Amino acid sequence: MKTLRYARVASGLFVGFEVGEVLNDTIKSYKDGGHWGKELFEGFSEIGGGYAGTAITVFLLSEPLGWVVIVPAAIGSMLSGDFVENIAKHIDKHF
Repeated sequence: MKTLRYARVASGLFVGFEVGEVLNDTIKSYKDGGHWGKELFEGFSEIGGGYAGTAITVFLLSEPLGWVVIVPAAIGSMLSGDFVENIAKHIDKHF
């Protein structure tokens, strides 16, 4: 149980660090006259999406049926990445 408590404290510290980083970038963008609202929205979206994706992945990996979802998704992701990279190389050769 102590390990779980330490993990909760550590995750809270990481979230706090990331929120601080987003706020720092937003304040810097505001002072520079940039699009600080966009910066704030994108920063918090990345934090939320990252933690939600990790939670879903951990949940799926803990269930046998989850492996049926994760493995094809990973293979599809790798194949689509290679496909897009080959298209980009082909386009780059012609320009």
